[in-house]
Amino acid sequence: MINDKKKLAYVRRLYGEAPDGHLELSDIVGWPRDEEWMNDLPHMNHGLKKRRGSVCPCVYEKYNEVTNRAIVKYICELLESDIKIPLRVRDVKGVISMIDGVHTAIAYNELGISKVPVHINPKRARYGVCYKDYLIRPNGEKIKVKPTIGYYDVK
Repeated sequence: MINDKKKLAYVRRLYGEAPDGHLELSDIVGWPRDEEWMNDLPHMNHGLKKRRGSVCPCVYEKYNEVTNRAIVKYICELLESDIKIPLRVRDVKGVISMIDGVHTAIAYNELGISKVPVHINPKRARYGVCYKDYLIRPNGEKIKVKPTIGYYDVK
């Protein structure tokens, strides 16, 4: 469970838009990852190369690592704290594929949650990293960033 009230408020604001509906996780293709990916550095780009291979300090302080696994663990805790995070999916002739939300899909799966909230065929997707003004690299280095919530166009 996450007890950081500022973090919970930030995430609720970030993902507060109602989903288009709910789908079975097993009906969505493109999200399962292998163990190598789980142990790899995260690729949370959102347009800034300097953010690649970094995590928000909330994740680093809790797990002391910069990996996809650490992000998944943290998202599990957010979900257990009654945060609902919709996945972004594309429906092309009945084939539902992942656009954004791989870490979250894995977290839902690890928690045994099979019916998940989704945004279907969104034109844009919401992003945000942390309410704090820095990220952490694998060596513990802090990278100054502007805490931003915004949108990026989905292609």
